[in-house]
Amino acid sequence: MKRIIISILLFMCLWEIYSQGNNLTVNTMVLNHIDSVLKYHLQGDGVEFSNGRFNNQQGIIQSPQIAVFNRNNYLSFPFETGIVMTTGNSQLAAGPYSQNTMTTNVISYHDQYINNAGLATDDINNCASIDFDFLAHADTFAFGYVFASNEYPNFVCSYYNDVFAFFLTGVDPVTGVNSTKNVATIPGTITAAQPNGIPVSINTVNGGATSSSSSVCYNGTYSQYYVSNDVGTGIGYKGRTTALYAEGKIKACETYHMHLGICNIGDNSYDSGVFLEEKSFESKLETKLLMRDEWCIHEDIKFSYASGLSDSSFLVTPNGDTLRNEPFVLYDVNEADSGYYRVYVHSALSCVDLWSSDSIKIKVVNPFKPDLGPDQHPCSGEVVVLKPQTLSENTTCWWNTGDRSDSIEVISSGQYILNTIVKNPLSNTSCKSSDTINVSYLDSPVSDFEADIVSGCTPLTVRLSNNSSSESGDYASEWFFFDENFNMLYYSTEKEPKIVFNEAGFVSVKLVITSEDGCKDSLIRWNYISASLQPQLEFTATPEVSMISENNGVVDFTAYISSDILDNPNNTFVWNFGDGQTDNSLNPSHTYSTWGDYIVTLSLKTLEGCSDSISHIVVIEDDLIFPNVITPNSDGVNDVWAIGNLNIDINAEDPDKYRHNELRISDRYGKVVFHAKNYDTYSKDGQIYIGEKVFDGLDVSDGVYYFTFTYKGKAKTTKYHGSITIIR
Repeated sequence: MKRIIISILLFMCLWEIYSQGNNLTVNTMVLNHIDSVLKYHLQGDGVEFSNGRFNNQQGIIQSPQIAVFNRNNYLSFPFETGIVMTTGNSQLAAGPYSQNTMTTNVISYHDQYINNAGLATDDINNCASIDFDFLAHADTFAFGYVFASNEYPNFVCSYYNDVFAFFLTGVDPVTGVNSTKNVATIPGTITAAQPNGIPVSINTVNGGATSSSSSVCYNGTYSQYYVSNDVGTGIGYKGRTTALYAEGKIKACETYHMHLGICNIGDNSYDSGVFLEEKSFESKLETKLLMRDEWCIHEDIKFSYASGLSDSSFLVTPNGDTLRNEPFVLYDVNEADSGYYRVYVHSALSCVDLWSSDSIKIKVVNPFKPDLGPDQHPCSGEVVVLKPQTLSENTTCWWNTGDRSDSIEVISSGQYILNTIVKNPLSNTSCKSSDTINVSYLDSPVSDFEADIVSGCTPLTVRLSNNSSSESGDYASEWFFFDENFNMLYYSTEKEPKIVFNEAGFVSVKLVITSEDGCKDSLIRWNYISASLQPQLEFTATPEVSMISENNGVVDFTAYISSDILDNPNNTFVWNFGDGQTDNSLNPSHTYSTWGDYIVTLSLKTLEGCSDSISHIVVIEDDLIFPNVITPNSDGVNDVWAIGNLNIDINAEDPDKYRHNELRISDRYGKVVFHAKNYDTYSKDGQIYIGEKVFDGLDVSDGVYYFTFTYKGKAKTTKYHGSITIIR
């Protein structure tokens, strides 16, 4: 699809158009000889041009597509003067640029180089080209150029964009094979993976795309090489590149061919141009001294330079001496060696007697020397700060200890060396110097201690043994005890203190001892003592004393344990209910199946090994059962009178006389036939237990007898009456 062609036909009668204000002056080269134009406006040092052609024609130039420009007051344009070659009339390159589309038609010329290189995406029109042969005196060449176009910025990354290229044809100095390559490439894009680089074009050097019809587009990637042109200023194009340089490696004294071409693509709309810097096409033996210009006193200056292949060289010193044997070295220089030095290098490749040179002004400086002061004799264990009395700016320090600050802290005897590099920020010169100081520590005490125990449960009593020593005699002691947050818990000046730790946690211990000559030493043992929390237990039983007939033997237990113990899942506790049953619940409920005095114990053990237990007695009582018949015939059945559920566990010292009882048995006439206090023959769960006091009826005859039984239980006090029948 063709773009809309807007043509502005400008027929100029003058060959010279002078710009107004800050614009270029353009002088067309019509009727000038192409060889003269190239010789006076492009050919520089170290090259010889021949066989010049414009639009493939030798001799007189007939096309208005080539001109000589001058920037005048337009100082932002990088070249002062040179040649401009355009796809339209070169006179309009002077500017200023306006919103009107800059399009001119000229006699069409077809550039086979561009066509054959495959750079064109469509038919090419309005081409302009410069051809010439050149012989270079050195093995490199270079020239400056600026590419400009009215395709910028609206047609960036479109399919139809004007194209230009600089084709070098000749022997490749590496392969030795004749080849043709485009040397108008973006700086830094020639790599092993891309040996031909990226050609400079509208689609590769721009400020960002406004169109996207092209498959090959670098959308602002190389915008650092692009300059936009405002309306009413500058050259006659909407945008241009910065100053770029085409360059390459060649064989010295070989003839090469250069083709510079530019074309419209697809139509003749929107002109483009390329500006060639005046006399910038050069081939010189470049010699560059690769060294700093400021050196330090007593250094050895070795002169190094970069140049092409050379066969001879010499160095001239400030006093006129000539050094002819490489490497050029000045040993142990001083300030008198400052001055201008120049190296001369002769080319071994050129077909002419080609010399090049470079000079450098050497300055030899005397760096600042640091001063650490006199030797020091501190007490061992003291921190000594070593620092030079003064330091100049831009000084880098490093010590023989490995430190790289301007001061260090030392705590041991030794020789300490401060090395410095004083750097001149303007010349990047770095001069070295140093100073030494000896630090000798006085004899000092050695702090040491140990504890008889380092872990346990609170309250934890720790006795500390002071194992310190001092060659100067006795010493004073200071003890510091810190918690985990470095809060001081205790302080002591005793030689061997005893400390009781009531709070749980880690304790760090520090001992500072001071000898008779005032020297100190200290030792700190971090988290040395570990005091673990001793659990404190309590619980209640509800009810503590009860009758089975009242609540079926159910007792509820409530534990009282501190939250910091309960919150640790690694702490374990257990209930022992005294009847062979256990539980791990916090507040259990337990059912006793029979009466009795049960010792209930709650036990707890922490992960750190601290434990506690507490016990309480739970009393379960049941209603007493009195047999009404005994058969004392020694058959083992009902031979004695055993009171059911009678608890005979009596505490003789109990002031309340719980469980005391009294039994009286009488005949029908009221005569007492048996009397006992604290009768202790009873039955439980079907089992008869014969005590010391037993009524077996052996001393009385068969018949009916009457009893009175008084019992003071813990749950209730009861007086029972009933009868007993004796049958043999």
